[in-house]
Formats: sequence, C-alpha cells, structure tokens
Amino acid sequence: EKAVRISKEYGYDYEYKNITYKKYREELELYVGVAEYYNLPLVFINKKYVGHYSEWAQYIEDHMGGFGDQPI
Repeated sequence: EKAVRISKEYGYDYEYKNITYKKYREELELYVGVAEYYNLPLVFINKKYVGHYSEWAQYIEDHMGGFGDQPI
C-alpha cells in the first residue's frame, strides 16, 4: 500500500499484480528467485528489479530532483 501511495503521489504509473494469483506468481518467478517474493512489495521498472519499498522510495527520491531535500 505504501509503494502504491508514493507511486501515485509522485506521478509514477504503476501496475499492481497480486501474487496470490498463480499467473502473477509464475511471472514473478521469472524475474526473481522463489524465496525473494516472501518480502513484499517487489518493485520493477521496465521489468528491471528495483527492490522492496525502501529501495523504491530511495529511487524516487534520487530521480525526482532535489536529491534528498524532500522526505518520502
């Protein structure tokens, strides 16, 4: 929920995929190891793994200008 909130807040388009559905879980397993998705959320940009919520928040901060001037 926090990852979705900051995505909306900072104007990033996103697609939420619920891995309780087998097709999304199988898709995720193509990108990360099976054990990795037990720590959610997992954030990807153009199919490239960014990380979990804290890495996503850091990515937004690093790419929105100001570089650390605004808390997330």
